[in-house]
Amino acid sequence: YMIRKGQWKYIRYIDGPDQLFDLDNDPEECNNIIDTHPQIASDLSTDLHSICDPQVENDRAEAFTNAQLEAINQHPDWSEGANG
Repeated sequence: YMIRKGQWKYIRYIDGPDQLFDLDNDPEECNNIIDTHPQIASDLSTDLHSICDPQVENDRAEAFTNAQLEAINQHPDWSEGANG
């Protein structure tokens, strides 16, 4: 999940460390500066959470994907081993 505000881009990963980039000085996003700008990262995290909760959205997406896969597995023409 990502939010951009001015020169700053904050990325929230569910299963990895968050990142912060200064796009004015690092447009290729090569240098994660989250450790040197913790307040900016915190402010952007708050802004992101005002839009959505990344963990809730990730859980919802995983549940949807799992339901779709289950539906495919239950369909007689699409399940493994079906004659086609």
